[in-house]
Amino acid sequence: MTEDIRFNIRRLRRERNWTQEDLAELLGVTGQAVSKWESGAGLPDVSQILPLANAFGVTTDAILSAGGNISAEEAKRLINELLDKSSPPGAHISEGYDDIAALVRQYPNNLTLCYESCGYFANLAAVWHEEHDPREAEVIAECERVCNIMLQYDRNLTHLGYAYGCLSSMCILRGDFEKAEEHARSLDFNWGCAQYSIAHLKRQSGERDEAIRLYQYAINNAMYLLGNSISSLGLLYQERGEHEDALTVFRSVDGLIKAIYKDEAHTPPLDNFRCELYCARSQYELGDLDGAMDTLEQMYARHMAGRGDRTARVRTPLLRDVGHSSWSDTYDYDGAYSMRFALDGKWFAFEKLRNTERFRALQAKVDSMTPTA
Repeated sequence: MTEDIRFNIRRLRRERNWTQEDLAELLGVTGQAVSKWESGAGLPDVSQILPLANAFGVTTDAILSAGGNISAEEAKRLINELLDKSSPPGAHISEGYDDIAALVRQYPNNLTLCYESCGYFANLAAVWHEEHDPREAEVIAECERVCNIMLQYDRNLTHLGYAYGCLSSMCILRGDFEKAEEHARSLDFNWGCAQYSIAHLKRQSGERDEAIRLYQYAINNAMYLLGNSISSLGLLYQERGEHEDALTVFRSVDGLIKAIYKDEAHTPPLDNFRCELYCARSQYELGDLDGAMDTLEQMYARHMAGRGDRTARVRTPLLRDVGHSSWSDTYDYDGAYSMRFALDGKWFAFEKLRNTERFRALQAKVDSMTPTA
């Protein structure tokens, strides 16, 4: 155990670029005491374990456990390799689940692994919920576990907001709407405003590159919120039978997205492609069968255009430094599921289209790239 504690304290301190004196000051001890802990000449008192964990922003297990932890860079590399198993054509989002869950359990207090995995667990839980997979409860519990670790130890406000969002989604899947609302109300609804304020400070202090990046993140968050809000609003109009209004909603955001991303190789998926799916349903309900089929084919074309593309760079100066990886993840994971969901008749039958040559041809393409549920 002495070797474990010595290794863990030294690694956690060095990861934060702290000197032994920096850590000693945080704990109210001498630099000589920290030096003894790291050399193995002595152990921290039991009363120091929790302050040590709090100083590093980890659990006490991360101080005491054998095998220690891994760096943020190594954690991100390992989990991205596993996430890639779920992205090739024909792969189901659950393809890498067992390995990802095992990695997260191996390093249960690694905040990078918690953050990188919680979104994957949340998306997988939603997929398994739709597919009535008995493992849904298992992945919900895993998602909630990593999110709660983040809430307790992570100090990154974006990560905390993401954790609250995932927890709210898991409560919805479990039918606990009161708790879901509680988590949702804990979200920092002013992420964009906070980023804007920090960007303004960076600009005033002359850090223009950092200010540009933060402004772009604020815009990116606003675009994400807009796409999800628009698709949900349009769906509510559909549920009330107001399909003309639903189409207006979907087409408005589609026009905005296309205008902003007009110079890109791909445009971002609108709420995991569901905006296009919902649009096709309204067209179908209004009797525009050709228009509905055109929209479904467009949905497939856009999905295939971006699938697996992790090298494209965003060109628009509105978002150029934000990157493209989150789009490609959506193309790879959620887009494939939405395509299958759109055509298998579980959500909406498209009965008048199912026996047409165009629909059958599209369904054959989708079946060839995604496994059946």
